[in-house]
Amino acid sequence: EREKNEDQLHEVREGDLKFLVNLEDYIDTGLFSDHRETRKMVQDLTHERSFLNLFAYTGSFTCAAVLGGARQSTTVDLSNTYLAWAEKNFALNELPNRNHEFVKSDCLDYLHKAKADGRKWDIGLLDPPSFSTRFGTGRKFDVVRDHPEMLKLALNVISKNGILIFSTNHQRFVPNFDDLKCSDVDEITAQTVPVDYRNKQIHRCWKIYR
Repeated sequence: EREKNEDQLHEVREGDLKFLVNLEDYIDTGLFSDHRETRKMVQDLTHERSFLNLFAYTGSFTCAAVLGGARQSTTVDLSNTYLAWAEKNFALNELPNRNHEFVKSDCLDYLHKAKADGRKWDIGLLDPPSFSTRFGTGRKFDVVRDHPEMLKLALNVISKNGILIFSTNHQRFVPNFDDLKCSDVDEITAQTVPVDYRNKQIHRCWKIYR
């Protein structure tokens, strides 16, 4: 939700990464700091691998992946504003453009198309909103209700022996992973919430092994 129209972007550093944040215009600044450890994990996992970033927001995970040596990345978001912001973050880090694509699409639609096209990625990142009305054909999305379907679709485009990282900030989230076609599911919340966060459940996070 936009609160002002200052359009002032400020550069901040996170380890070896740089990001542009907006401290005036939005409730969200453009960077979720509770995921800085998750970004480091993505950076470490993606060397010479392909990376899919769904609900990509301002592309911070993509920047981490490509800095870590990802050979290909696909960044998907429905918002033109956030995709443009993601490309600015990408350029700010002086990352190579070759083999790295930014796609404006609803993520459900994109996953259906990617499966039909036979596309696969080695590492995927799925961090959907808790609730959304801009999902698929316009129906409402609820992460508690709809995450099993979304995870099944996402796993369809993860390579054999690949990993899908799934996270949610829903404070009453109840996971349902029973019917997933995967080899293992490992909750990594304790490793991904920064030590300086008082709320150790600011998000929950899992690695789902294909």
